Amino acid sequence: MSETAQLLEPHASSTPPPPVARRAKSRDRWALVAQNYGTPAALVVLVIFFALASDNFADPANLKNILIQISPLLIVAVGITVPMAAGDYDLSVGANAGLVGLLCTGMLAHGSITSVPLAFLIGVLVGAAIGLVNGFLISWIGFPSLIATLAMMSVLQGLNTAYSGGLSIFNGIPVQFTDIAAGGIAYVPTLIVIAALASAVIYLLMHRRPTGRHLYALGSSFGVARLVGIRIAPTRTLAMVISGIAAAVAGMLLASRLGAGVPSAGDGFLLSSLTVVFLGMTMYRIGRANVPGTIVGALFYGVLQNGLNIMGVDSAGQSLATGLVLMAAVAFAVFRNRNND
Repeated sequence: MSETAQLLEPHASSTPPPPVARRAKSRDRWALVAQNYGTPAALVVLVIFFALASDNFADPANLKNILIQISPLLIVAVGITVPMAAGDYDLSVGANAGLVGLLCTGMLAHGSITSVPLAFLIGVLVGAAIGLVNGFLISWIGFPSLIATLAMMSVLQGLNTAYSGGLSIFNGIPVQFTDIAAGGIAYVPTLIVIAALASAVIYLLMHRRPTGRHLYALGSSFGVARLVGIRIAPTRTLAMVISGIAAAVAGMLLASRLGAGVPSAGDGFLLSSLTVVFLGMTMYRIGRANVPGTIVGALFYGVLQNGLNIMGVDSAGQSLATGLVLMAAVAFAVFRNRNND
């Protein structure tokens, strides 16, 4: 065929798609954008709404306060993001945080430990041990994660009551301990710095290292993961240990912020952290736990709670709003997974 003939011959690749196909492609593109960025867009709308509804919300001091308030929650949430990516749940995080925060303040207040860094290190080790036991029950004994961590939650609550007698610890806590939450690094509050570091470390683990790919493979199919050579039991155990350490760190930071060891301090972490992670599952990796989504979910949760507080909504109304947000997030994630399948 001559060069002129080749130039005159129509090519399928150069034929423009019909208008109907172009419109369908455009709709699909916008639908994908809405699915991936709907939650951040809702966060922006929420911020604008509260800023217009209240003169105090947009104050820089209040916005800074929101970040401080959500920092312990964000640490717990990015922690449980790891096992949830593998299809496991850690229901013991609230009891873990409460017990470790109580133990840390108790050791310092009673004088059994005089070094604040050593007390923090012991708290981290306790959290890791709790995660290790959870991982052993789930990965090696074969307990479902919900049952194993629910049982662990009950055990930790019992230890909490036995240690404290149900009473808070106020007296004898050194100033160096409470200064952790009150201080800052280069004008940035310490709580925000630690939450950012924890998020960055777990992001690198989940989204830049083979461990993250292994966790997502487990979340998709244990059978396939086993066939490709992933070590299932050690990987699931590692995820639980990370979750346990994150909960322990959050519990100690919360105790530092409160300036006391409060037995019930960690009770709110479980539901709120699950809400945050499920909110995050509506973006980025739709239907899967992921760190960027968890960060946005924590911001959404913090803005919602703070805005409702400023507007004078009582605790019942806040619980109702949180429950509705959680149901909507779970429903969206489930439907997206079903459609993808």
